[in-house]
Amino acid sequence: MSARAKNDAANDNGEETLLAKEAKERELRWKDLPPPIDDPELIELRSRLFARELFIIEKLKRMLDGGRFSAAEMMKVISDSIVARAGKDERFLYALTPLVERIVSKSMKTRQNEFVDLLFPLMGPSIRKSIGENLRSMLNNFSQSLENSLSWRGIRWRLEAWRSGKSFSDVVMLHTIVYKVEQIFFVHSKTGLALARASAEGEEEQEADMVSAMLTAINDFARDCLKGDERDHLESLNMGAYAIVIEKQNEAYLACVVRGTPSEELRSRIRDALDLLLVEYAAQLAEFNGDLTPFQYAPRFLEPLLEARYVKERKLLPTWGKAVAIAVLALLFGALGFMYWRHLLWERYIDDATATLTKEAGVLVIAKDKLGGGKVRLRLLLDELAKKPEEAIANNPAAKDIEIVYTPFVSLEPEITQKRVELLLDAPQGVTTSFKDGVVTLKGAAPLEWINYAKRVLQEVPGVKAVDSRELSDPYMSQITELIAAIEAIKIEFPIGKADPFEQDKPKLQQVVDMLVELESVAYKVGLLPSLAVYGHADATGSTKYNYEVSRARAAAIAAALYERGSAIPVEMYGMGSKYPKTDATNSDRASRRIEMRVRLLQSTNAY
Repeated sequence: MSARAKNDAANDNGEETLLAKEAKERELRWKDLPPPIDDPELIELRSRLFARELFIIEKLKRMLDGGRFSAAEMMKVISDSIVARAGKDERFLYALTPLVERIVSKSMKTRQNEFVDLLFPLMGPSIRKSIGENLRSMLNNFSQSLENSLSWRGIRWRLEAWRSGKSFSDVVMLHTIVYKVEQIFFVHSKTGLALARASAEGEEEQEADMVSAMLTAINDFARDCLKGDERDHLESLNMGAYAIVIEKQNEAYLACVVRGTPSEELRSRIRDALDLLLVEYAAQLAEFNGDLTPFQYAPRFLEPLLEARYVKERKLLPTWGKAVAIAVLALLFGALGFMYWRHLLWERYIDDATATLTKEAGVLVIAKDKLGGGKVRLRLLLDELAKKPEEAIANNPAAKDIEIVYTPFVSLEPEITQKRVELLLDAPQGVTTSFKDGVVTLKGAAPLEWINYAKRVLQEVPGVKAVDSRELSDPYMSQITELIAAIEAIKIEFPIGKADPFEQDKPKLQQVVDMLVELESVAYKVGLLPSLAVYGHADATGSTKYNYEVSRARAAAIAAALYERGSAIPVEMYGMGSKYPKTDATNSDRASRRIEMRVRLLQSTNAY
């Protein structure tokens, strides 16, 4: 028995063992099911009523037991998948390529003779085609070499060959391998109709159907004259400076109109493009009926071939010449680069200085003028309370190259307005000022004169819309108010016909004088001057004239006591007589023999 037979037998035994194991597992999996029905009539009835359902259940049971399809089903799925994806997605081809390569490589090692027999019919035409291409290219290059050998260009090429150490033919080939693909036609092989075309920009387009018909006619004529078979076809046509390169398959072919001498690399790219087209439009080509609509996007496969390649003449220099040229160019570019870098750095410094001034409150940059020689003039609008521009850009490396010219103006920026408010108010200690949204807020304790002065001055400050002094107070005003209330509340009474108070009221007189002196001192601190009005009263026991004189004398008692203390409070004395008695009694009334005081506050001359 051969090794292959032994392997097949081993595989069969292994497969039988596996099948037996799976059958045992199926029996264990379905052991919980109820026992089958033994009644033949019931079984017959069920098979007649539910034949289709029983078949489906049995099929599902086989799939659940083994998880496998039949060989025919698997082959159908695999074949349908390959057919569906092979012409639409190249990823499927990329996935199969390594597997196919390993299979082919292993088969070639074990079955070399069979592969030789299969490849021999294909290798002969391929070798002949390759040799023909090489000979054609050599003849074209040789012809161009002869054409250019006696021209000025040929002489220049001979000198180049002598200088570079290359042969003249190599130099001629180097300069003559120039081509430009101008038009490409995608033609259906059987009908000769042009399926798609692409033309280089700026080139005059030829009639596609006319070109395809001409190529078909020439190809048929050449095959008939030379008695070729269906596999033979024209591969290129040459006319003057133009060549038509043709790559053909059974379904379709590509015809490229090329100016110059096409290279083998170009032919390879044309073949690759044709293969892609045949894969992409395999179904459309097989069912082609003259409708060109399915091929409207085919030019995207043709456009990458529309290229032009030019080989420019190279001038060789000695090694030392190259080194010197490179060094000179490096120095030149280095110097230019350094100068450009310095210029960019200087421009950045100027921009930084401009940005710094723009950010400063009270400074407005209105123009930037280049003066030449690396100098710049900045024209500004400058508020007198703003930071000096020279100080703002003192740390800038380009400060010495900047000339600043400014025009005074009044800035309404919050920072400048607050500085202007603080400078004008000169607020006393304990008073804080803030500025926001056009409103000046004053907080703390200050004299009343200063408060009034601040309100008056702030009305004239540009940018100030309102003054909020609700949290600003005079610490002395409450004391002044209390003193005035206490003074006016004291009542001093007198005996009948006397200008001196009762003994028990004399301390009240001294208390009033003390409070008036204190009031004068406190009021002066807030810029106020108190004045006193004293009203003397009498009862109705005497005559009217006498009562008037007595009441006035009683009012003078307060003034005399103040003047003795050196007070400067102005005193107004009024004798009211008996006009305002305390009671309606006509006899002597002690409460009516009194004095009353009223205090007023006047603006002092030392106010702000």
